[in-house]
Amino acid sequence: MNTTCCDCTTEISHTKKPGPRPQRCADCKKRHARKRHKLTCSHCGKGFESAFKKQKTCSTACRGLASRRRTTIVCANNACGKRFEATPQMIARGFRCCSWGCRSIAMLHPPLICQNPACGKEFRIRHATKNKWQNAGKYCCPSCYQDHRFGADRPKKPRSRSARLSASACALGTSLRKRCKLFGVTFDPGCTRKAVLERDGYRCQKCHVICNKEYVFIDGMLTPCERNAEHDHIIPLSKSSSLGNTFENSQCLCRRCNGIKGNKSEGQLRLPLEEQAWGKGVRVRSHRRSKSCVEIQAKGQSTRRSRSHRQMAL
Repeated sequence: MNTTCCDCTTEISHTKKPGPRPQRCADCKKRHARKRHKLTCSHCGKGFESAFKKQKTCSTACRGLASRRRTTIVCANNACGKRFEATPQMIARGFRCCSWGCRSIAMLHPPLICQNPACGKEFRIRHATKNKWQNAGKYCCPSCYQDHRFGADRPKKPRSRSARLSASACALGTSLRKRCKLFGVTFDPGCTRKAVLERDGYRCQKCHVICNKEYVFIDGMLTPCERNAEHDHIIPLSKSSSLGNTFENSQCLCRRCNGIKGNKSEGQLRLPLEEQAWGKGVRVRSHRRSKSCVEIQAKGQSTRRSRSHRQMAL
């Protein structure tokens, strides 16, 4: 089927191809085609053709990069000295290095020399410290500070392993007591980590795996093992409905399950049957100082009765 050109009224042969029918012949198309201008990209410097005379960039990517305000600066790491582009926001935030590796090196203070004559090695400090042993960057470690001040031949009292373990357990209990005081919940001094773990037989109450009795680190790394036993509170101390640091609200979890649980209330509270829960007669806590689950339940029942009496009076 033939059609006529809209400009010169000449016949145009139309083949059976899909698509719209042509409106102009080939000569009229060339006459009405836009003129192509040869231009140079302002960002990358490549030559390109365009129908628009005022076009500055060759592509949308170059247009986006050219519209960003960037400044060429030199890397603050003297060993690098590389020139790179940075935006005004990066400069305002304090970025002066081309990479994170150069930034970590540039942030280090210049090497210092230990004032202990027996040591004399070079060391670095990342920031100004208030520790006595460094004393504004004079000593590399606490032993050098003590040896130079009190003498290397001073009588030293080595601490036994049991003394170190008892000190760490005391520090852990003190921090737990402070947390309970901060959140305003009950603190049972007999409900210690060792007591809870021995009651549950060092078995995780979530995945039922046997945990390590001692805190173990992975060989060659400072990462703790996922099977380390940890003291977990079923209802976290930060929650308003928490019973606090009590045996009813405590359980043994492995490090992996405790990390997944986080600060969430999962599971059911322990049954207040202490004799069956403790199993094979394990007694670690002091019953005189401990607030048992029976006392806590009696206290809760008394508060409920008082509330009911108040409602009835109203």
